[in-house]
Amino acid sequence: MDPGKGELLHAGNRPELRQGNVRFRLVRLVERDSDLAGLGSLLADASEGNGRIALVRGEAGIGKTALVRTFTDSMAGDGFVLWGVCDDLLAARPLGPVWDMAVREPSLADAMATADRNQVFEVFLDLLTRSLHPTVAVIDDAHWADEATLDLITYIGRRIESTHGLLLLTYRDGDVRGEHPLRSVLGSLPHGLVARIALKPLSEEGVTQLVGDEVQAFDLWSVTQGNPLFVAEVMASDELVPMSIRDALNSRVNRLSGAGRDLVELAAVVPGRIELSVVDKILGNVTGAVEECEAAGILALHDDALAFRHEIARRAVESELSAIRRRDLNRAVLETIEMMDFDIARRAHHARASGDVSAMLWLLPEAARHAAALGTHREAAALLRELEPYVDRMGLEERADHYDFWAYEEYL
Repeated sequence: MDPGKGELLHAGNRPELRQGNVRFRLVRLVERDSDLAGLGSLLADASEGNGRIALVRGEAGIGKTALVRTFTDSMAGDGFVLWGVCDDLLAARPLGPVWDMAVREPSLADAMATADRNQVFEVFLDLLTRSLHPTVAVIDDAHWADEATLDLITYIGRRIESTHGLLLLTYRDGDVRGEHPLRSVLGSLPHGLVARIALKPLSEEGVTQLVGDEVQAFDLWSVTQGNPLFVAEVMASDELVPMSIRDALNSRVNRLSGAGRDLVELAAVVPGRIELSVVDKILGNVTGAVEECEAAGILALHDDALAFRHEIARRAVESELSAIRRRDLNRAVLETIEMMDFDIARRAHHARASGDVSAMLWLLPEAARHAAALGTHREAAALLRELEPYVDRMGLEERADHYDFWAYEEYL
């Protein structure tokens, strides 16, 4: 795949890219121009009778479908498009994507009506040989493909070179691990015909292009880590964690085993990363749960600690915890890291989140003094403000020292 061999044209204010005899409009997606050009190069090869396969992969919400939709919508009538989707059903629909394609392709509908798999495969391959225009066959969310669809991918993949077709698969790479059936299918495809497009999160600069304000863009990038779906949902909502994101995350969490959910909920109350040593003391051996949560694309293991892939995902899970559950988890974390002598700022955070007033009365002032010693007076003042409802529980001399310290930090 050589994205550089295309010729960039301009028709008014709408840029176009010419790849061989194929010309398509570039509908701009932030930081996706090279990926669109790469797909255009493959389409140009297909138009000349050199069929190709494109594998577009990335995490959930990274924009796989958006990229492919933009590409197919931009073909300017220079190709046929067959589009099918694999669904996350309890029992996958046999040849589900082909049923979708058959709605607009009579010959495919007739073949499907016969319930003869061999005939369906032959008709599908025949559609890719059309020479008037190349044909792009999209199988979206292939990580949910049924067995028959996987066989179709293998069958077409081994015969596509002499066609005018581009077989385009999208899938979540985090879901295709270990013995996942799609993995062996992808490995069997002819390597010389396959182009792999791994979509990356948006950079901070990319989010700035969307938001238009550097400060807001940095905050948005920090919680979304550049995941385009999360960015779009937050921009369209007045909430930092929109309900749509909460629903999507909860759907994935609810499919976990009990041990997996316990692990995710524990990690959700710890900003940043939670050490495995802490997890083990609270939950016991969680090796299986860690593997399950990684496979589900919710948590990632970094050295000896676990973290959510996106801060917004952590907040989404945390926001769904009941107040009692949240306090109990924070109390468990506090008790554990107290025994392990963790950083005072982290201990103060969990003391506050657990509602343990006695712990707050000594940990928050200590954390404030530590912050002030390092010159971070804003953080010191914020910690001292949290104690305002509980000042009457201090002794008279302690209270006077507290107000004196607090006033000085607010002044600074």
